[in-house]
Amino acid sequence: MTVERCAAWIALDVEIDRLTLRWATLEAQVARDHGWLLLGAEARQALPEAAEMFQIDDELDVLSNWRDAALGPLSQLPAKNLRDVAGKLAVAARLLQREAMRAQPLVDAVLMELGQLQCLACGAPEAL
Repeated sequence: MTVERCAAWIALDVEIDRLTLRWATLEAQVARDHGWLLLGAEARQALPEAAEMFQIDDELDVLSNWRDAALGPLSQLPAKNLRDVAGKLAVAARLLQREAMRAQPLVDAVLMELGQLQCLACGAPEAL
């Protein structure tokens, strides 16, 4: 369950990155073609590209809230095997790219759990 939850969090984070890049591409286009940065709110809304930009804004708000809400519980999920630990580390690595402080609980949990892992077949401590 842990690795699946980590994978879902990463997929959500990747989708946020994709939407952010799409929004930035649209913004560059409307800035170049229509002077976006100089336009008022009403003029911006009238642009054909604006509808997609505002839709992306709304979607990013929802997805970011979901991602943020899912992050805290990830450090509390038990890592029972190396796949689970790797999942937590993958989430922490994505966070470290831009939000090092938010990664700390995951890193702390993984470090503790690495020393407690046991072989799934025999129950012996994992040799690390």
